[in-house]
Amino acid sequence: MGLLYSLGDVSVGLDGRARFAIGPQRTGATKAEPKFDLLLGPTAVAVVGPVALFGQAGVAAPKTDGLRAGPMALAGLGSAF
Repeated sequence: MGLLYSLGDVSVGLDGRARFAIGPQRTGATKAEPKFDLLLGPTAVAVVGPVALFGQAGVAAPKTDGLRAGPMALAGLGSAF
């Protein structure tokens, strides 16, 4: 779920996402996957000509054996022609 407010070529807002496992995690590869995880934080997108710059910082909370939380940061660059 996201919420963005446009300020011309820059948009700011809040982005959050959550996911959870819908089945049992019994084998080796699936045991390493989190049963639940959450990402939440402020986000910004700036458009410069055909290029878009994206950034987000906030908190990440994955649950494997126990729930842990810590800081996270994401950044991206994209273009459309």
